Amino acid sequence: MRPYIGLRRSAIGGALIFAFAFVAASGCGSGSSGGQSGSGGGAAATGGSASGGQTGVGGTGFGGSGAAGRSGPSGAAGNGDATGSGGTAGSGGTSGSGGMSGSAGTTGAAGAVGTGGAAGTGEGGASVGGSTGGRAGAGVGGQAGTSTGGQAGAADVGNIDELYEAEAIPPNQIFGFAQLAKGTPTCTKPLTVGASCFSAGGYVSWIVSENGAHPAGWMQFNAISAPANASYDVTFWYHCGLSDTYGDGNCGGQAMTEPKQTGCRPHVFTVNGTVMPDAYHFPCFPGSWSTMYAATVSMSLTAGMNTIKVAAPPPRDAVDVDAIEILPPGKGHAPLIAPNKDLLGE
Repeated sequence: MRPYIGLRRSAIGGALIFAFAFVAASGCGSGSSGGQSGSGGGAAATGGSASGGQTGVGGTGFGGSGAAGRSGPSGAAGNGDATGSGGTAGSGGTSGSGGMSGSAGTTGAAGAVGTGGAAGTGEGGASVGGSTGGRAGAGVGGQAGTSTGGQAGAADVGNIDELYEAEAIPPNQIFGFAQLAKGTPTCTKPLTVGASCFSAGGYVSWIVSENGAHPAGWMQFNAISAPANASYDVTFWYHCGLSDTYGDGNCGGQAMTEPKQTGCRPHVFTVNGTVMPDAYHFPCFPGSWSTMYAATVSMSLTAGMNTIKVAAPPPRDAVDVDAIEILPPGKGHAPLIAPNKDLLGE
C-alpha cells in the first residue's frame, strides 16, 4: 500500500507525516522480518560453508529501504567450525590403524616348516576397518609353510640295496641242528632266479624243527644295517628242490603263483627279538636243490643294526637260506609272501 500525502499542513497532516515515518522505519510491520540482522545465520555452520546470513533476506520491506538486511554479520565466514572441525583429516581411521601392514601375519608363524605336511596357512591379517591409508592390512604371512617331509611323515630309506650272506659267520649265528654248507658254482652278481649256483659259494641248511629224529635248528642274521625306522622289503635268496615240501603241500592255503611250484615250506621270523605273527610259506619246485629262488617278506627295521632270526614251525622244515637282500618297499623280488595263520600248510 502506498502512503497518503496531503497538500495541507494541519494537525491531521502532521499526524499522517508522523505515521508515515513510523511505517517506513518498521517496514509496515511485515516487510523486513527475514533480515533482522541476519540472525540464525552462522550458528556452528556445520560443514564449514557459513550457511547463515544469506545477505539478510527480506530487504526492501514494504515501506522503505529495507535497512534491516545489513549483510548478516553473525554469519561472518562461518566461524565456529573452523575448517570443518570434528572431521580433522578423517580421524577415526588414522592411516588405517588395525591393518598396520598386516601385522597379524608376521611371517606366517603357523606354518613353521610344516613337519609332516601340516601346511600351516599363516594367512594373517586381512584387518578390516582401516580407513583410507591402511588398505585393509592384507598381511599375507608365511606362504602357507610348505612341508617337504614326504607322504605324511614316511621315512626315507633311500635306494638301499644291501646283500648279506647267510654263511657269513660271524657276525651271523647258527644254532642247534642248523649247518653251514658249501656249494658250487658260485653265483655272479646280481643274483637271478633260476640260476644253478650258490651266492659266495655257501649257504645254511637244516633249519628245522625238532621232530624226534633231530633237535631243532635255526639261524640268525646279525648286523643288518638300516638307515631309518621303516618297513623294508627283505628278499630271501634260497634253495628248495625235488618238490620236497616236507608236508606243506598246499602252502597254508595261499595261491601258488610261481610256474612249476609244487608246494611250500613255512617259516617263522623274529626281528630284533620280536616274533612276527603267523607263518611265511616259501614256494618249492621240482629240479635240483642247487637252483636259486627268491621270496620277499615285508619287515620293520630300526635305524642302525638289526637282527633277523629264521626258524621253522614244528614239525616243519625251512628252505636252505643262501642270502638276504635289504631293499626299499616295493623293490623286493617277486613273489611277495603274505603272513599266513596256517603255520603248517596241511
